[in-house]
Amino acid sequence: LAHKYRYIDLLGEGANGKTYLARTTLNDERVAIKALKLSQIENFKSLDLFQREAEVLESLSVQGVPTFHEAIIDSEGAGVCYLVQQYIDAPSIQSYLDQGRIFTEPEALILMRALADILSQLEKNYRPPIIHRDIKPSNIIIKQNDDSDDFQVYLIDFGAVANPQIQSGGSTIAGTFGYMAPEQNIGRPAPQSDTYALAALTAYLISGVDPAEMKTQDLRLIIDPYVENHPVALVQTLRRMLEPNLNSRLADI
Repeated sequence: LAHKYRYIDLLGEGANGKTYLARTTLNDERVAIKALKLSQIENFKSLDLFQREAEVLESLSVQGVPTFHEAIIDSEGAGVCYLVQQYIDAPSIQSYLDQGRIFTEPEALILMRALADILSQLEKNYRPPIIHRDIKPSNIIIKQNDDSDDFQVYLIDFGAVANPQIQSGGSTIAGTFGYMAPEQNIGRPAPQSDTYALAALTAYLISGVDPAEMKTQDLRLIIDPYVENHPVALVQTLRRMLEPNLNSRLADI
């Protein structure tokens, strides 16, 4: 690793590892290096998810997903695994929300459509379709274009990615409360699970209220009190995307 990359800074730290900012020694390109220390993980499911993320990212070519460089899986030796990706120098949506920003309806729709385009590529360009399973503000990086209301949107962190054709007793439950569709709670995600999360995210953008704080009734997220001042067509679309019954939910992203 040291021959290829030059350490710059620590970007973040989680329970199982750290993410670093580095530069390539070849062309000085900035990259993000996600490191998983095996001695710190609670079980090997974390390693399984890390390997799955690396395999999926290596196969991806999607506008809006940072470019994959390489993965180094060292389950013996030093016991550290690395995943290297393009570094996007921009804040996440979560960082804006933490500052109290409520996005305007036009801004929210721009972000919603951009994310829908990324999800459409993941769903329709790959067989089986790729399900992210963890669409949420901290996993979306946005760069606002100068002198424009437009955004460049990037979807990151495929650590919870799922393959819907693999259904076994070992299915994992992954996601974040408030954004998880009901079927994710039993380990059976579908492409429409990401549709559900996108609607929950959009409701947060235009209301400033975290979906985890919204009430539910019969597994249905009750968004109406928070979005009642917005156009009926938008609210109806969000409701269709948030249908708890998978068969009733908006099917085409």
